Amino acid sequence: MIKSEKYRIMQIDLKRAFISYRFIFSIILGVAVCYFTFLFCGSFRTETIHMFLMIHDRSQSFLAYIVGILPYALCFYDDFAYGNIKNEVGRIRISDYVFSKTVVAVLSTISAFILGKICFVIVYSFKSPVCLPETLTTISTVMFMDLIEEGHYLAYFFLSSLPKALYCALLCQIVMLISVIIPNKSVVFCIPIAVFYIFNFYVRKLIKDVFFNFSIIFDGITQIFDNDWIGLGYALLIAFLLYCTLYRITLFLIRRKVHNE
Repeated sequence: MIKSEKYRIMQIDLKRAFISYRFIFSIILGVAVCYFTFLFCGSFRTETIHMFLMIHDRSQSFLAYIVGILPYALCFYDDFAYGNIKNEVGRIRISDYVFSKTVVAVLSTISAFILGKICFVIVYSFKSPVCLPETLTTISTVMFMDLIEEGHYLAYFFLSSLPKALYCALLCQIVMLISVIIPNKSVVFCIPIAVFYIFNFYVRKLIKDVFFNFSIIFDGITQIFDNDWIGLGYALLIAFLLYCTLYRITLFLIRRKVHNE
């Protein structure tokens, strides 16, 4: 009975995350952020590949992290604010409740972030060539260059966006964790901005070893290993370890908060 209830809660969470206006709104805003960032690129080259690389790590891209976490980052906040937490933990274990919310939040964030980027390149490609021959010589050091050369552009855009989507999901988990401690929407939505600037403009300069620098590990363009697939696997591994760590911390805090109420 408890096991079936756990899966039912997971299904409900998936529907709440993916079949919602927040998810659609997040994707639309993600496309808008790409075009907004495009205004600050200072480049008149029109190839989709070139523009994708130009907007990939601009300072304005922190907005993409904010809109990427919209679908389900406030799930714990809402449950505590509206009293749903008592109904939830009355039917399943707290660990299952937190696990379900965490998995769905990570999946919805990754999906919204990547779909926003993919929709942007599709719309942008309607009036612009995806890649010109001369562009290949100027981007020869990016990850998954072989996919570009072979014309697998959609696969390239997906794989290049995936590491940043993993990073965005980490920010989502941090927002979820902070919302348990400080139930204030204004505060928790400042977290992605703060983390982005700390890691991109301060930690990146302090940590010279690329294997421990999150802004490089989750860059999606900068090559860390000779084999790009190993680089992607490394980003997935680091993300998984961080997801598990944040999950354990969040579970501890929610257990303590539920028992104290």
